[in-house]
Amino acid sequence: MTKMLSLLLIIPVLFANSGGPSGGYANNAPNMNNCTQCHSGSVNSGNGSVVFTNLPESYIPGETYSIGIEVSGAHERGYGFQAIAQSGDDVAGEISLNSNSSNAEMVGSYVQHSTRTTSGSWVFDWVAPSSDVGEVTFSASGLATGGNNGNGGDDVYTVSTSIVAQTPVDFTGLFFSEYGEGSSSNKYLEIYNGTGDVVSLDDVVILGNYNGNPWSETFTFQTGATVAAGDVYVVASSDADPDIIALADEVHAYADPWYITAFNGDDVRALAQINGDETTIIDISEPLIQMVMVPLVRVAMMIPVMDGTWLV
Repeated sequence: MTKMLSLLLIIPVLFANSGGPSGGYANNAPNMNNCTQCHSGSVNSGNGSVVFTNLPESYIPGETYSIGIEVSGAHERGYGFQAIAQSGDDVAGEISLNSNSSNAEMVGSYVQHSTRTTSGSWVFDWVAPSSDVGEVTFSASGLATGGNNGNGGDDVYTVSTSIVAQTPVDFTGLFFSEYGEGSSSNKYLEIYNGTGDVVSLDDVVILGNYNGNPWSETFTFQTGATVAAGDVYVVASSDADPDIIALADEVHAYADPWYITAFNGDDVRALAQINGDETTIIDISEPLIQMVMVPLVRVAMMIPVMDGTWLV
């Protein structure tokens, strides 16, 4: 009888999993098991929640992201969790611990608490799949412990959040259609969108150089600027003729910013894409040094594949 009583006292403590459960309780496919497999109570019926923090809206294949998870709600003995990233029923990418991953451990492809905490916060790294695997779902089960030493009186919370791969923007077909250098300050740059889709200019800049020297300035467009498919975007000098300004999407004074609309025939402008620390040139205007007071117009601008020919 004494041995049986001792065994009964130990069992509830074992099922409480203060040091973290085995894998398969992260509210994930295909079984959708969560912490109620061992802990009593109804899911998401308490006054707290479990949430992911710093999840990207979309992922770049192969990129590493630092992601957090937070559990809240009334508790007596601390918080716990288990989480995983999947595409369908398969593991997506790789979760690992980083230098800030306190009180966390890995169980196979799952990340979870290694010991209960009163903060309810953990962080980990996720390396996105090396290629686009479609939608990736982050699932987690969070636990806010109750007042006894077993697995009763606990609150269990679940969350499931999906993100998709970041589709690379194809800027093929975005180019300078006119490099306008008229008399005095009648200067403008016209950009044509032949991509077939609306293009956001938030990640596009104009690089400038002068007299054949290296690129020396970077012009950014107005925040939220877009170019409709088949349309143009015009940046002009504020001192240009009113007929030019009437057609401009942006006008800029001399040296404000830089000298993007102050150029002569031997000053080159380039369209470039900014992606993090990388700058990729999309198109370069190639003005003729002898060209005076007339715009350069790209030949056959409606043809998707350009040969770089300009027409005076």
